Amino acid sequence: MNATNEAVLGAILDDNSQPLGFLQASVGFITGAPVRDKLFPAPGTPEVLGSGCFGDAPKASPAVFADPGVVYRWLDYDEVGTAASSSDEARYTDRGSEVTSIAELARNLSEPPLDFTEWYFPSKLPFDLASATRFEGHLHRDGVTRNPVVTLVASGGISLPETDHPNERRWVLPGYNHIDVLTAAADQNDGRPEQVSQALADFAAG
Repeated sequence: MNATNEAVLGAILDDNSQPLGFLQASVGFITGAPVRDKLFPAPGTPEVLGSGCFGDAPKASPAVFADPGVVYRWLDYDEVGTAASSSDEARYTDRGSEVTSIAELARNLSEPPLDFTEWYFPSKLPFDLASATRFEGHLHRDGVTRNPVVTLVASGGISLPETDHPNERRWVLPGYNHIDVLTAAADQNDGRPEQVSQALADFAAG
């Protein structure tokens, strides 16, 4: 199968092809040749998509192989639903569920000085959690409930449990998946600004 670099990256992380919810982003859709329902590692049945592990987006995979005249390409998040779209696209996605630019995602994954994941998984967090039974004096068990909290929940990707925090401000982000909370484009397809940035600004000002 022939594919552009963008199409390969999209196949790895887009919510319409990546099977694991915690690795999904909404970065557009494949084009250039027909696609079909993805069956591996699990079929996109309502039971599978409703399990909370595989995200809620239908999964697609290329349908044409071993044809040197076919090159699969990628449409960015703001190119979905345009004249460049394939006839199969509407079965899997729409403009309202695409929020991250694949070019920006590629930059975030590769631009120095640190790789993508290290910024968001600091060692201090697991250290504090592992210290719970040995260094009780370092922990403030009521610290979270004493302060206001903002919770940003992607509508797709992985499921999060409800909390009983008395001062929680909970935002549900339509069209977002797990990675999109960090990477969504400044200008969204619905004309609104990026929702996470807006929510954090409102939380800080309020």
